[in-house]
Amino acid sequence: PFMVEMMWPLVAACTLLPIARAAPEMVNKVFVLSSSSYSAFESEHSAFVLMVFAPWCGHSRTLLPEFEGAAAKLEGVLPVAKLDGTSSEDIATRLDVKGYPTVMFVRDGIADEYEGERFSSQLASWAKLKLNPGLPTLTSAKGVADWERRKSVRAVLFVESTDDAAVSAMRGVAGALPVPCAISTTAPGEVLESLSAVVAPALVVLKSFDDGFAVLNDATKLNRLQMERFVKLESLPWVDVYSEGKDDEIFGADVALHVLLLHTKLPQLAPLQEAAKQLRGEAVFATVDISAGRHGDMADFFDVSPHGLQPPVVVALSVVEGTKFVHSGDMEGEALLGFARGVLAGEVAPHLRSAPEPEQRGALVELVGSSFTRIVLDSGKDVLVQFYAPDCGHCRKLRPVYAALAEKLTADENLVVAQMDSTVNDAPGIVPEGFPTIVFYVSGNRNGVEYDGSRDLHDLEQFISDVRAGREHVGGLPDPSVDAEEGGKWEL
Repeated sequence: PFMVEMMWPLVAACTLLPIARAAPEMVNKVFVLSSSSYSAFESEHSAFVLMVFAPWCGHSRTLLPEFEGAAAKLEGVLPVAKLDGTSSEDIATRLDVKGYPTVMFVRDGIADEYEGERFSSQLASWAKLKLNPGLPTLTSAKGVADWERRKSVRAVLFVESTDDAAVSAMRGVAGALPVPCAISTTAPGEVLESLSAVVAPALVVLKSFDDGFAVLNDATKLNRLQMERFVKLESLPWVDVYSEGKDDEIFGADVALHVLLLHTKLPQLAPLQEAAKQLRGEAVFATVDISAGRHGDMADFFDVSPHGLQPPVVVALSVVEGTKFVHSGDMEGEALLGFARGVLAGEVAPHLRSAPEPEQRGALVELVGSSFTRIVLDSGKDVLVQFYAPDCGHCRKLRPVYAALAEKLTADENLVVAQMDSTVNDAPGIVPEGFPTIVFYVSGNRNGVEYDGSRDLHDLEQFISDVRAGREHVGGLPDPSVDAEEGGKWEL
């Protein structure tokens, strides 16, 4: 008892001491982070530059000296760190890293990816601009009216005081988007009579098209993510005009549905605009001119051809679900609105492109759009599917290995090894981002598990075995001869 009484104060005191965390190592002005140190580092630094890399990636090794050079230029201005994405997959996944290396500016837990030239000076300049983006404070109605007046879109956060919490979020929006952003302490109604009922704090997007402005004044949505989404969406017209340079703007919009009018001669837009206004925030609408061979890839993707759908035709794409839909009714506003709402409600059947069903020869099964559900999803068997493109060099390299896999496993009556030409066929629920894409559909799992390993026969076999057993597959490294940025895939 005596020893217990004597020891207890010491034990109690020890439990009150804070647990010391080892500071991350710094090499050449760059902090070296890991899964165990990332969260603490993020909590300590509200903004920093991060490079996510893979040790085996040649592009990562090439970029590192330039990244370290940028770190030297940013010393005392902004912390710079690197993270091995292959050993810290949880963090790489959280940051939505798609390939190596990826450089990003992280502020308050939100990451913006760098897409410029990979030289130290450009990296450092970009980081400084992200840290302190242009965000003027406008103190009069005339100041708001005159500011960047030649720009078609401007975003103004109206606040009673520049100490408002939304100002910090607006700074992040200004650093992330190309749209001019500002703060104003004047009343919204003094800028536009139409805004007289709007009370600060409120985010207003002023634009030279459609109704001329859009307002976000729900206090619960005046945060970085919601404000950025609002500005990006309201920067688009009700019905935009598609061009290759607008891919990211249109298909990068955070909405459930994209509705497109494919045409060779532009019809009356009023019905489409009527539907677009009703579904603002849920769908993005655009027209696509496919006359004289323009945007042929878009026409092919939606099966618009002399032997397929005929223009003008309204189609819809669910990017998340990877499914396409075709409007079969008239072109009036109510019909178009009903079509889009039906798609959103899951009441419209997807449209799948399909080549004619081929005669099956050999162990490797050739799928088409019309046979995919029957063979892959409803057969009661486990099915490994390679989605390929005939012109893809990576696919041609994989072809003999994949055919050998099918032959080797042909005795397994519960397994099908199959492939599908995704340039002329669609599968429900998946739009491959590159080729080849290999997905294993275990019976009962309609979502499938994507393969991310080497082009080795043994690795593919092990993947099948691991997924069937419910184990995480740790595959071999990708082929080092393949462009690491593309992840060993031929991009769409």
